[in-house]
Amino acid sequence: MLSGENNHAMPEISRRSDKNSCYRNISSYEISSSAEMPLKNFLPARHEFANKYDFGSLLIIAGSCGMTGAAILAARAALRAGAGLVTIACPHSERPIIAAALPEAMTLGLSEECGALAPSAAAEIMEFAKKRKISAILIGPGLSCSENIAVLVKNILENTCLPIAADADALNAISMLGGFRKISFPKKALPMIITPHEGEAARLLGKKIKKQKINRQNIENCQTRKKGSFESGTENYCCNKEISREQASMELAEICGGIVMLKGPGTLICHKSYDAKENGIFKIFRNDTGSSELAKGGSGDVLAGITAAIYMQNGIANGFTHKTACNSAVLAAWIHGKCGFYASAALNARSIIATDLIEAIPQAFNAAENL
Repeated sequence: MLSGENNHAMPEISRRSDKNSCYRNISSYEISSSAEMPLKNFLPARHEFANKYDFGSLLIIAGSCGMTGAAILAARAALRAGAGLVTIACPHSERPIIAAALPEAMTLGLSEECGALAPSAAAEIMEFAKKRKISAILIGPGLSCSENIAVLVKNILENTCLPIAADADALNAISMLGGFRKISFPKKALPMIITPHEGEAARLLGKKIKKQKINRQNIENCQTRKKGSFESGTENYCCNKEISREQASMELAEICGGIVMLKGPGTLICHKSYDAKENGIFKIFRNDTGSSELAKGGSGDVLAGITAAIYMQNGIANGFTHKTACNSAVLAAWIHGKCGFYASAALNARSIIATDLIEAIPQAFNAAENL
């Protein structure tokens, strides 16, 4: 089993899932806007005399026949977001495509079946991660959906304590397995960031999520902090009804034990506070950047790469804690939205593609540094 370096003592986390539970331990929450956060303080430090190893080695487990683009986009975004080294673990047959498209990244060809990673690839990945001293893992973009992938994802999650960002098909695999309750996470596993969109979140919870009308005014109104309680009578949770995006993010944070980035207009970042003074309170941050230019295939892969890279760098510098993971996710969502702003300003919101977002990452970081 792989253990994470820079492992700060973590509270014991209960990861469970029960569609019939009303989650009575979800008692209170706070919602605020990312505009209220000191985002500049969340930027990974860049020392003048640092080397590439100081900024971490990220292993991206991604790609399959017909979906190599997801792996390429995530890796390129991670490099643009400051990762020192990036290796893409992919099916052996797809390795030439990925290597040719991204000379800055390394590739690891793995056992495959029908153009997708085989379950046996999990052991190869674990051996490589240990040998190469991998700092963090991003798993999911373009893996494809199958029983083999579900087994692969389960084996990896159960046999590493490294910090993980799980996206896309990794989340679909967990849903196929029956949810997080079917995965026996190591007790010393470092905080995970999951990045579902509403469809993936609904499958993970086995519940419908209410369609909410989001506009710029709604998001800006969240700059006034909102507090609530499921036991107050105003936000009571009912298992038999559709749940809100906020409720979905809290339930997912409860059952996965990590940080949830629920994507969509006004992306939500949620985690359960383990601070002694706020134990049990769910913190929700609503991102205030981004618009329709992000509504394009590949945008989520870019966000996954940015998120994993920022989390890895901050974790190396400050320890892989819930606070570090949450702050990294908040910054990543903000950066991603700003990429859309700068790309659409230079081009046109209709015309933006995921590669345009990656090219705008430097401008977005400049904006964060100048806050």
